[in-house]
Amino acid sequence: MKPNSLSFWKINMYEHTVILYDTLSPMEHEAQTKARQYFQLFQKYIDDKKTMDIHLFIRDVNSFQQFLIQLLRKQVTTGLKILLTPTFLSHLITESNMALRFASEKIDPSPLASHLTWLLVLSGDAFTIQGALDSLERSLVTKYLHYADLFEKQYVFAIELKGIMRIGLTEFPALLKFQEDTKRLVVEFIESLNQLEILEAQNSILDKLPLFFVQHIKREAQYYLSVIPSMG
Repeated sequence: MKPNSLSFWKINMYEHTVILYDTLSPMEHEAQTKARQYFQLFQKYIDDKKTMDIHLFIRDVNSFQQFLIQLLRKQVTTGLKILLTPTFLSHLITESNMALRFASEKIDPSPLASHLTWLLVLSGDAFTIQGALDSLERSLVTKYLHYADLFEKQYVFAIELKGIMRIGLTEFPALLKFQEDTKRLVVEFIESLNQLEILEAQNSILDKLPLFFVQHIKREAQYYLSVIPSMG
């Protein structure tokens, strides 16, 4: 296990419960009450400084994932009063599955495994940022739409590389270039989030974007950067 990776997943799951609770409408009383219970549950993992029971963590992440699945099913069938899109909820489910795989030590060793999850997540995050910006913040809207597009294009590239790797190679020049290009893109994205975080803290931009959400996305991008394989 990578140093601090388990700490990341504890914080990540906790922050997902916060985001879910904050975006559910009070009219969804039952779902909001349950989201608050998960918020309190995962907060204990953050506050407790003792050695964590990994089996309990796996149980609780799995339970939270099933709750997210129920919410998504309701959202796309009968409707759910929530500010999150179905795709965003789907990404929360995907990340819960990643947390389960990590905690269970069932990590995919493929050099493309992390890309096939995080590129779509960050594309969605960038799109969510631009959607929360006032239309007057045109330059920032354009910037984050551009990031959403770049991450999506890298994802398509990763899919094609995965097909090429069926020939049995796990390292070749085009894959190395892809890894390096992706690292540069993520570093640039993190730098933009650092700037956005400062603007949010100063309340200097017109938007409805919580500072908490910007910090959450930055933490995910930093984690993704840390798990991109080094090649060559």
